[in-house]
Amino acid sequence: MQRTRVKLSGKLSFAAVSFITALFICCLATGLVFAEEELAISKAEASSQYSSYYSPSKAIDNNLTTTFWRGGTSQSTWWLNLDLSKGYSLTKISIWWHSQSGSRDYNIEGSNDSIDWTTLYSRLSSVGGATNPYKVTYSLSGSYRYVRVYINKPQVFGYQPVIFEVKLYGQTQVLSISINPKLWDIGSTEVNKVITMNQTNKIAITNDGTIPETLELSLVNPEGWDTSTSPGQETYVLSGLFCNTTDIPTESRFNQDAQDDDVITKIPKQSTSTIFGYSQSTANGVAIPIGASRSLYLQFKSPTITKEKGGRDIAVIVSCQVP
Repeated sequence: MQRTRVKLSGKLSFAAVSFITALFICCLATGLVFAEEELAISKAEASSQYSSYYSPSKAIDNNLTTTFWRGGTSQSTWWLNLDLSKGYSLTKISIWWHSQSGSRDYNIEGSNDSIDWTTLYSRLSSVGGATNPYKVTYSLSGSYRYVRVYINKPQVFGYQPVIFEVKLYGQTQVLSISINPKLWDIGSTEVNKVITMNQTNKIAITNDGTIPETLELSLVNPEGWDTSTSPGQETYVLSGLFCNTTDIPTESRFNQDAQDDDVITKIPKQSTSTIFGYSQSTANGVAIPIGASRSLYLQFKSPTITKEKGGRDIAVIVSCQVP
């Protein structure tokens, strides 16, 4: 009898190039982040405007010198709300203020619904600018669709705040998955035995990146696995199924050769090169929208003959890719 455990780790890949962030047993996949880019702001709204000539759209027209948004009169506070049309992982914001008519107390806030706001910076000031317009830049973190500049006080009492331009920067594509739990303890097994993971042990794979992803599985053969017996007898098979979170596959589902949409077909090989794969017909099972999860079920078939007596760890690598 032998005791076998399956541990999961993560790997991220993009196109034909692999970026390995967690090869070792029990490591989670972190994020593969792409270069910082200026983000397209689809719409700007404001609490008020001095006139139609000073509309909030002038703050996102890429004109840094001659057009600007100016807040309306008869107000003590103002806000300028920027809509990115979808959420992005933000890295920084740049604001071009009027050097003499900015704000001596303003906040920068983020939101994903334009209702509930998270304060990213508070009590900021544009006072002291030596040039007009006066540019200020702040680092940002977190994923938001909306960014708001909330002006608590104007620079000069009786004057409306003026913003020439606002630019937002972020990471447009982030590949990332989380794995929970990371260990399936099969326990002691006998030769020629099939052990199928149950619902209690199922593994949740979640897309916590910023783009839809597809999944693949691969296997790192345990070091020291004894393959000295004749070929085919020392071979174990570890199969995997990606399912929707409500699915509970039976043992026979692992042998249906991808007839179901959520089945990942196994490609059993000699124990030194056992791998997983998926066919084109399984796209529904391996595609994960942003924020969604899939359940991973595993099945272990022990060798018909084995010299193994001690425990072994099999590392399964979960890879996410751009579809």
